Amino acid sequence: MSYGVFCIHLCFFFFFKQKTAYEMLRSLVGSFEKKASAFRFGNDWQQRFFVVYRVKATAAASVRWQTVLCYSESDDEKSIPKKRLLLSNYIAIKHRTVEDGPSGVYFSLVPYDVKAPALEMRILPQEGDRFSSREQSQQQHAFHNVCSHAIAHENVLGLELKTSVPDLSQTWFSQENSSATLGSIMSLIRNVLDNLMFDQVSLLEIVQRELVQILAIEPTEVTLNGLLRTPEGLSLQPRVTDASLRNDALVITKAKTVSGVLALITSTLYGSDFCEPPLVALSPGSRRRSPAELRGWRNMHALAMHELRLLVEWVVFDTVGGMSRFLDWMLKIPAVTTVQQYWDRHIEEQRQENIRTQMQDSGSWVKKLQEACEVKYSSEDFRDTFSGNLKRELDFRSEHDSRVQKMSTEDLNAQVMLEHLKGVLLPSLMHVDILCDTNVTPGHKVQHWSHAVASAVTMINLQLESVGKDPIGGPQMPGVVLFMAMMNTSDNLWAHVLLGTLFTVFAGDAQQHGLEQRPYTLYPDNDDNAMEQFVLNGASRGIDPLHYWSFLTGSMRVLLSPTAASPEA
Repeated sequence: MSYGVFCIHLCFFFFFKQKTAYEMLRSLVGSFEKKASAFRFGNDWQQRFFVVYRVKATAAASVRWQTVLCYSESDDEKSIPKKRLLLSNYIAIKHRTVEDGPSGVYFSLVPYDVKAPALEMRILPQEGDRFSSREQSQQQHAFHNVCSHAIAHENVLGLELKTSVPDLSQTWFSQENSSATLGSIMSLIRNVLDNLMFDQVSLLEIVQRELVQILAIEPTEVTLNGLLRTPEGLSLQPRVTDASLRNDALVITKAKTVSGVLALITSTLYGSDFCEPPLVALSPGSRRRSPAELRGWRNMHALAMHELRLLVEWVVFDTVGGMSRFLDWMLKIPAVTTVQQYWDRHIEEQRQENIRTQMQDSGSWVKKLQEACEVKYSSEDFRDTFSGNLKRELDFRSEHDSRVQKMSTEDLNAQVMLEHLKGVLLPSLMHVDILCDTNVTPGHKVQHWSHAVASAVTMINLQLESVGKDPIGGPQMPGVVLFMAMMNTSDNLWAHVLLGTLFTVFAGDAQQHGLEQRPYTLYPDNDDNAMEQFVLNGASRGIDPLHYWSFLTGSMRVLLSPTAASPEA
């Protein structure tokens, strides 16, 4: 793609406050012209038409290409643009809710400069008074996604956060050794939790109390069978007592309550006014907003909602010693260790059996990928070379590995296919490995699993489309998820899945577990809100992280079943 001539033509017109746009232009492109006397100021909305395009950056820029928002007074292609705004000088584009204003979709482009006002925009549909058609809604989402992507990849602050937020899962990470930007945001989150009071108790004290009480419950008197039932027929059913039932209900209620607090704080902070921090975000006793706090508050608004959720989670769990304490507690539950030991003993057999079954199923993703490989590498020279290399590899293994000597041709073919699939899906499998790291918080586990599944489907479809094969769809999804789960080689996958399930609120949890809706909790029933707290643009990308996570728990129960069936059956 040649970005020098690349234009995104969005068939909208938008309105803006003329004074705001002029002031933004000064701070963005360095124009120091004085306010012209003929320039009309005011708060009335003015109609403008725009395009978004990319230009080659100057030598001083940190990126090669920069995205420009350009607008004019008419939609004539020959019209002279009025203004050009570099999106690299903004840190975010955010939806705004306007109760009594004219119909349309309201956006704010948030500048990096804390003293500069935002560029306020109101995008109108082409026809009528609402975004009533699917095409208009898609165009509106396209504009938001294009601007968000440009800002995240071209703004210096966005680039820094993009590389530093993933460090939260590292064992060495702490607020003290994080970047100054990340550290200032975490301090603001901590201040909000410390200063927001309910019944004279701070939010921080509320979540600390719930988490500490979970850790104080004797793990040998817990089964968590009501959270994720062990498959029947395994002879692994935990011994259920009155005490374990009470403890299970207590642990689940407290964990889901903490998740409700995390959701509320994330949603509140993300939707807050970006101009200056409220008093509750300041250091205890402070009544003046320092330049550092203003900078930190503006930096926080550069985070996507799912990134902000990770920081909120990390801050909360860090107050009680980190996520590793909950993993240690989980591993002391007899029912958990028993299931994990059974998994470790039987998973290799399940891998072989599952691959053999899917290789014989004409509708499975494995069979589709196998056929794609046969088409892609069908030349006689390649086939002879490949067959020769494969034969030498199998001969070597047979000579040096007694297990291979006992394998049938069918088993060897399954083993070869298994290793080929591991190579194709290696980046996705790495996400599953990270999910099992000690310090990864529950929301981060759900995020990594969503990335694993989404990237696996993308890579499989790229292989299929390269030879003209139809992409996989819903019927093959369970098989892909099953493969991702069974190929994980990390320790204690069952415990990590239980932790992710325990500290995440799913549809129906409030009713099933009797969760109370309190002023300081949020159990999101809005699908888009739930998605955005775990993955970027989940709705527009067709990624439902909570649904994907339920695929994982279901797949593990299938793999733990004594007679695991084909996932497509």
